[in-house]
Amino acid sequence: MAKEKQKERTGMLLLKCKKGTILDFVFIALMLFIFGVVSVVMYPVLIEVNDGMAEGGITGEPLEIIQDVEDKYVNITDGIFLFILIGLSIATLIGALMINTHPAFYFIMVGLLVFFAILNGIFGNAFAEIANSPTVVDHSDQFLIINFVMQNFPLVMLVISIVIVIVLFSKGGGI
Repeated sequence: MAKEKQKERTGMLLLKCKKGTILDFVFIALMLFIFGVVSVVMYPVLIEVNDGMAEGGITGEPLEIIQDVEDKYVNITDGIFLFILIGLSIATLIGALMINTHPAFYFIMVGLLVFFAILNGIFGNAFAEIANSPTVVDHSDQFLIINFVMQNFPLVMLVISIVIVIVLFSKGGGI
């Protein structure tokens, strides 16, 4: 009986320690940026590997596996990108629900949102530069979801941030 209460208290303590922070906004943006860049840059590499294997005389199952990966790569990475976007947003929203925030911090949060909007603009422009580089430009247009989100990255992240800030300050805690 005592062990069950201890486990229950431990679980509650772990749950209480899992709160969101302001760095969650930066974490979401950074994860999306890195995943988008890596996905778009690796696709031409995958095509080169497939072509190199075919030219090198490799046939049969290994070539079929690489060809299958190449055929599915764009759809899978677009889906994973969308999953990361929605999953991290929901996780941050849940973390924001667990924080009691004083209304006086609202003005600090607005200033931070402006800073994050500028940072997200930099991420969006950096992605556009990478996606338009000569080695990647022929293939980057195939990533519909990644391109849409990254072309509108400051707006997408601003909407997510505003929703999270509304949840954060709508609970009425801290007074």
